[in-house]
Amino acid sequence: MPQVRKVVQIGMRGLANDPESIGNARKIHSTIITSEQIHRRGAAWALTQVPASENIYVSLDIDVLDPSVAPGTGTIEPDGLSFAELDELLRGVAAKGRLVGLDVVEVTPYRDPSGRTAQTAVRLIVDLLAAAFP
Repeated sequence: MPQVRKVVQIGMRGLANDPESIGNARKIHSTIITSEQIHRRGAAWALTQVPASENIYVSLDIDVLDPSVAPGTGTIEPDGLSFAELDELLRGVAAKGRLVGLDVVEVTPYRDPSGRTAQTAVRLIVDLLAAAFP
């Protein structure tokens, strides 16, 4: 995609994101910020690693959250982000440029009969849109 100049992946963790996979992402000039880095350094630090851009597209994979926050997902991995961490990150990313699109994936309602994951996803979308279009 020639129109894409920069990819930033925030909150990567787990076996699916082994050193080889992360290395391959970096080969195509992706910036990788792991959940461990965010836990140690904070969301504010992570936002300093995200460049400003004219246009920003956010693809939110809900399994970036810890399963205690969002159990209804296809890939359950411990040590995910908290709601507060992800909310701060999304609001901060919205301040980096013009939000031109958003998708949310991996919300799996049948794995969460309480509906908590879907409610959390909606809240994150609303907060991101409110930050992007004040």
